[in-house]
Amino acid sequence: MLKRTLKIFKYDLKSMVKFWWIVALITPIAALVAGVLFRNYMDTMISMVDNDAIADNTSLITLLSFVAAIEMIGAYIASIVYGVSLLATFIIISIRFFKNFYTDEGYLTFTLPVSRRELYLSKVASSMVVVLGQFAVMGLGAALMIIVGIPSKSGLWIFDREVWRVIFSWFDTWREIGNFALIVINIAIVIAAMIGSLFMNVTLLHFCITLGSVIVKRGKVFASIGCWYLVNEVFSSLITVVIYVIYILAIFVLALSGTYILIALIPVLLLIMALYWTCAFLFYNLTQTLIDKKLNLA
Repeated sequence: MLKRTLKIFKYDLKSMVKFWWIVALITPIAALVAGVLFRNYMDTMISMVDNDAIADNTSLITLLSFVAAIEMIGAYIASIVYGVSLLATFIIISIRFFKNFYTDEGYLTFTLPVSRRELYLSKVASSMVVVLGQFAVMGLGAALMIIVGIPSKSGLWIFDREVWRVIFSWFDTWREIGNFALIVINIAIVIAAMIGSLFMNVTLLHFCITLGSVIVKRGKVFASIGCWYLVNEVFSSLITVVIYVIYILAIFVLALSGTYILIALIPVLLLIMALYWTCAFLFYNLTQTLIDKKLNLA
């Protein structure tokens, strides 16, 4: 079973990476462009304020203001492209899942000598790899944006020894007061909750596509989009309410007991993490049930 699943996983991953690599390439480039344009914009604005020769020249001020506006608009557009890259990744995942399972290609998919559980497990695993890969690329893009986005005339530089001395002094302070381990624990739980949130969004997407394909014979794409919109709106509202309740309870307990905030955050973050992972497995099992019992594509 494992060998068959791995073979299907490799095929699914290749079919998505064939399109996703374009998004992965554009993401850091857009971040780099946004950082450079923002830095140039800030340098231009600083020059207009600090340079007396420029400040007294009305024509030059008008020209530099126009240039600064173009730079700011360019940085804004590049930032939008950077942010939309995650949406583009989910669109690629949706298209591949829909085409592999619920179009004419699906008839071939379901005639493969593997179980439907193996097929869906492979699809979820490959989708998660692509989403996590996109987050890694976006992290690289964010780092590039910060490194190149600091105005050269501000006196700051990411490789300045003084900047890193201050950063490391924070770690030394945390170690001295005994909070470093608690911070690491909280960060680890947050990362696990974020992965759970991504897992939940992937399985929610699969569930809505499957539900839309089950309830109608024609217009499956529009039905899937409608299902996703309705289910996502309702579910997102419920998740938000539950998280707010958890936060309120945590603040109440903190106020009563005087527990240190880093310790109080641990059960709060664990509850949020458990919520995301529980919902993710719920949608995973619902999707698997629909694929097993409701679809007849073989």
